[in-house]
Amino acid sequence: MEIAVFLPAGLLGLEPVTDGWERFSLKPAPGVLARIAVTVPTPRGEIEIVQAGDELSLRLPPGVTAVCNGHELQGESIVVAALSVE
Repeated sequence: MEIAVFLPAGLLGLEPVTDGWERFSLKPAPGVLARIAVTVPTPRGEIEIVQAGDELSLRLPPGVTAVCNGHELQGESIVVAALSVE
């Protein structure tokens, strides 16, 4: 298995909560990186995430919910939220 598979989980704390990634958790911990951009293929479509500082930008497939720092984020279009990184 390639190491790239583990990068989204390690850098952004991505973890499916339900089968098929209908609901997933996101716990950003970028460390020393100023910007992180990942695309995660899932059975429901691609999840695109960009984090720059405390700004988080997501593109979610239809019917997918992201849970981040107690916030539920959903929608087919890009969602931008200023979140404190814990």
